[in-house]
Amino acid sequence: MNVEGVHREIGIPVVGQDTMLMQSMFTVPFALVAMFLLILICYLLCSDSSGRKLEEARKPPVREKTWGSEEERPDPTPRYTEPIRDPPVAAAVPTRTVGDFKPERMDPVLFEQLLDDMTSSAFTFEVEGWDTMELKARIDKILQEAGFTLVRSIVEEATSERVEVKIGGWTRQVSTDKGLGVRITLKGVPDRDRVFCHMTVSAEQRRIILPTINHLRKKIIS
Repeated sequence: MNVEGVHREIGIPVVGQDTMLMQSMFTVPFALVAMFLLILICYLLCSDSSGRKLEEARKPPVREKTWGSEEERPDPTPRYTEPIRDPPVAAAVPTRTVGDFKPERMDPVLFEQLLDDMTSSAFTFEVEGWDTMELKARIDKILQEAGFTLVRSIVEEATSERVEVKIGGWTRQVSTDKGLGVRITLKGVPDRDRVFCHMTVSAEQRRIILPTINHLRKKIIS
């Protein structure tokens, strides 16, 4: 009795060769697919791990911060900083006008600055019959009688060969309240009755300059 007869005798179903062949035909492809998937999963895992290592290798090394010096160490207490302040604004200085210079407040420095900024005219003439010091005293009196306040009347130079005197007067006209100044320089020789007089008149109004020069010149040479 063969194997097939024995199987039938004991009640075991007999599988034919065709059936076994078909089962092997289905089992082999499934095994191959499973093996392929396993290989693919392993490849993907290895690729991911290699990519991470390569990316980490490209990154610059992170330097751990060490407190090597006192300047680099953090200060436990905040430092006081001076608050930023706006620059001081310079106080506005009021511009002084001619009207601010009263005769009684005038001094030689302001006198010169003021007359230099005003309209001026000059005239030079010669005076005989008076020496330099006598003519100085005469002009001081003439200016005071004409309403001028003497700002200065000094001897600039006095030698055996030369005498120089400078006189300055300032006034304000009552009718117009306009400023008027005169500067006179006398140059002569000691004990000689001949003096050169250089007179400059400055005023806020041009029209009063020439009349003032003519009036003072006539007074001085008369």
